[in-house]
Parts: sequence; structure tokens; C-alpha cells
Amino acid sequence: LMASRSDRVEKIVTPIIDTLQVLPSFCFIIPVVMLFRVGDVTAMIATVAFAVVPAIRYTNHGLRQVPPALIEAAKVSGCTRRQTFLRVQLPLALPEIMLGVNQTILMALAMIIICA
Repeated sequence: LMASRSDRVEKIVTPIIDTLQVLPSFCFIIPVVMLFRVGDVTAMIATVAFAVVPAIRYTNHGLRQVPPALIEAAKVSGCTRRQTFLRVQLPLALPEIMLGVNQTILMALAMIIICA
């Protein structure tokens, strides 16, 4: 959410997300196994680390694609930042966010299969 509101935060987050997305799945498992031993907790940590990347990327993209004219219209109508987010930005970004949820579920299932 912060990356969608601030260009500075997006410039910091984007290279990290790009790097994490191109890493093979075993690169997530090995450090976690070294820290926590083999087990269910290790699999959960590696799965979350591997699968959260598409959710962050698609949420940022969806919120940035909301037309500025609609955000400005909400401000002119007297909406607070929270109301603008909940009633304008979130509904318009929902298709992109759901695409991110879909990809996150697929990535999580792939990692669970590898961890098993």
C-alpha cells in the first residue's frame, strides 16, 4: 500500500520484488532450513516468502492504475483519505488485486509441493 502512494517507496521496493521473483524456489528453502531445521514451520516461512511477491506487485499495480481524475473527484466531494481508499481506489483496483491473490495461491501451492 505504501509503494502505491509514494514513488520513493516504490523505487526501493521494486528492485527487491524483482530480485525475489526471479529466484528459484530452493533459494527460499535453504536459508530457512539452516535457521529453523526441517519441519512444518520451515515450510510455512518459505511458502510465505515465496508467494507474497505477486500479491505485493499486483496490489501496487492495481492501486496505481486508478485514474487520478476519480481520486480528485472523491477529494472534491469531501471524502477523507480512508474513504477515498475504501470507496474509490480499492473497488477499482480489485480485479488486479484478485489476480495477485490468484498468483499468490498458485505460487504457494507450488512451494508446498516442493517443501513436501
